[in-house]
Amino acid sequence: MALAPLRRDDKPERGSGLSARLAIRAGTHHGPTSGLAPGYVQGNLAILPQALAADFLRFCQLNPKPCPLIGTSAPGDPRVPEMGEDLDIRTDLSRYRVWKNGELVAEPEDVREFWRDDLVSFVIGCSFSFEEALMAEGIELRHIARGCNVPMYRSSIATRAAGPFHGPTLSARCKSPHAFHRYMAHRYISESRN
Repeated sequence: MALAPLRRDDKPERGSGLSARLAIRAGTHHGPTSGLAPGYVQGNLAILPQALAADFLRFCQLNPKPCPLIGTSAPGDPRVPEMGEDLDIRTDLSRYRVWKNGELVAEPEDVREFWRDDLVSFVIGCSFSFEEALMAEGIELRHIARGCNVPMYRSSIATRAAGPFHGPTLSARCKSPHAFHRYMAHRYISESRN
């Protein structure tokens, strides 16, 4: 697929996950990726030293609803093959947050300078993947209309701990809970008829 050159202000053409990744890698898309590649799964990324990887994997397994694991890398490998062709986890996100010893130290557009041979990537499902279905049901998503990230809140529901990983679950908020419930009821009825 050919990718037309984009001005710095333009968003890449809605299309494949590959075209979105290439636009981000080329520096032509900055900002949220919600709605950028309809029909493709999106995820949150956690990159950890191999010494913590087994605990984090166990944390995801113990908490499959708030942390649905959809892909992992081998130690030191910037690819997550099951997530897509030509994926480079170091360059293909529009923004990263780098934490050291519990402190935010950088928010670069790529993490090549931080990459090490012992890092393991975990891709966890996120709300961006079901937004297309909500919009198809006529539910307006204010954050997409405004071009900003989805609102997130800490809940009072605790996760199950694994090693050093623990804490409350986070929740993404839909503009209209009633609209979301209508969508979920419609989906439940449709699925139960099959």
